[in-house]
This record gives sequence, C-alpha cells and structure tokens, in this order.
Amino acid sequence: LAYIKYCEKHNGEQQWGCSLMLLMTTNGRRLNMSGYDDYGDMLNYSEQSFGYDEPYSWLEQALLSSIKGERSGVAEYSRLARMAPSPEISDVIQGIINDERKHDRMFTENYERLFGREPRVTPEAPSMTSFEEGVMEAIQDEMKDAAKYRDLYLRTRDPRTRTSFFIAMIDELRHGTLFNNILVSLMLQNHEEMGFITVDKGKSQET
Repeated sequence: LAYIKYCEKHNGEQQWGCSLMLLMTTNGRRLNMSGYDDYGDMLNYSEQSFGYDEPYSWLEQALLSSIKGERSGVAEYSRLARMAPSPEISDVIQGIINDERKHDRMFTENYERLFGREPRVTPEAPSMTSFEEGVMEAIQDEMKDAAKYRDLYLRTRDPRTRTSFFIAMIDELRHGTLFNNILVSLMLQNHEEMGFITVDKGKSQET
C-alpha cells in the first residue's frame, strides 16, 4: 500500500490543506481514502460505499435537507391537487408530484449508498389556506430549489449524486413554469368573472 500526504501553504501563512490517501493494493483494487476536499470538509471513503461517511459532512446534510424538501413537496402538492379548480390543473400538479417522488427516491438511494443507513427526516405539513396561495408558494419554492440543486451539482464530486442534483434542478425549473402558468390561468379566470375580460370564440379582449 502506498500512502501520500501533501500539504499546501497559502499566502505565506500556516494554513494547511492536507489529505491522507490510501491508494491502490497490488491487485489494483481501491480500498478506502480519507482527506479534506477543496471546501475543507472531511471526506471518508469505504470499500462498501465509496462515499461520504462523516456524520456531519455537508453532503449528508444537503441530501437530508433535499429528501425532507421533496417529501414536504409531495404532501403540499397532494393537498393542492385536491383543491384544484379543474381536473386538468389537478392532472398537471399530479405530474409534478410524480417528479417530486422521483427526486425523493434518487436522493434516498444516494444517501443509503453513501452513508449506509436510511435517512431520517420529518416532512413539513402543508400550510396554505387557499389554492392560489399554495400556487404562489410553490413557484417560490421551486425556484429556490432549482438554485439550491444547481449549487449542489457544482459542488458535489460523486458522479451519481451530481446526476441526481442535475435532474432535480431541471425538473424544478419546469415545475416553476407550470405553476406560473396555473397562476396566470387563475388570474385570467378571475378577471373574466369580474367582467374585465370577455371571451369570444377563444379570443380574449378588454371590455
């Protein structure tokens, strides 16, 4: 077994970035590796998972937060789908729910693979008091999650986890657009009911 230890000085100060790597056995099989990444977070790899085993590493917390967010989203959007003013809108929201469940499965599988245990999270209960309020909150949440997954994708090194964050980022951007379309349709419907807009043969015009 060959060990390599390296340290780097920055700006002439005694700031060390050191890592200890267990390289390869004679048969070429990687056993494990421990060290610090570029962000100063401790990383531990094992033969079983080749993942992050540090209990309080940033990636573990990021995955737990993501799993909680996706499960909370399923609960919130399930309620929203039941409150939808039309079957068509309910179907759109149900498609979003399916994506959120897909994200939950991806993040859970990555967590179990990297840390060797099931994630323990408690989803948040839905808090919206009206359908329109829930849609507006959903737009904000989806945009925030897209930005979060973008940052995690750029920071994460594990290929499978990176792919999961990328897929989730793209889906959340699309969800934000879908919820925005729902909100616009609600606004048009409200204006029509109040007499600000009349509909004539599929065309809208101000009265």
